[in-house]
Amino acid sequence: MLDLSWNNIVHSNMFNFVILAVALYFLLKDKVKNAVTSLTEKTIKTVNDSVSDKENALKVLEETKLDYEKTPQETAEIRAIAQNTLNSLEKKAKEDTEKAKQILCENATKSVESEVAKINSTLTKKTAEKSVNSALDDIRSRLEQDAGLHDRLIENAIEELEKI
Repeated sequence: MLDLSWNNIVHSNMFNFVILAVALYFLLKDKVKNAVTSLTEKTIKTVNDSVSDKENALKVLEETKLDYEKTPQETAEIRAIAQNTLNSLEKKAKEDTEKAKQILCENATKSVESEVAKINSTLTKKTAEKSVNSALDDIRSRLEQDAGLHDRLIENAIEELEKI
């Protein structure tokens, strides 16, 4: 049986444990209370920060969804702008090429006309020289064949001069 006499209670370990527990309670009561309060405040702050982070994440998610929904439209707009730019550049390149082609043709035509004029001038000079040389050769051969022809020509020239 259990003997609950005062003497047994005072000398038992149970009594020492209760006194130690009461002493620790009074000694550590404020420290434990402060630790629990601090832990509670940290937990509340962590929960509040988590709620705030969740709200911010939801806002970012909504913005991202809106951006995602706009992406095909923006992509189409960018493609349209790019296509228009490409078309205008292509048109300008064709126009510039056509102008360059026209200028080259005009320059080539002028060059050809200039060369033709030079060739015609050269041919005219050479033809005139050949004609004069041929006439001189003809005159010399006639003069050699007919000795009196030279004197007659001189007399005819003098007569012509006298008429003037």
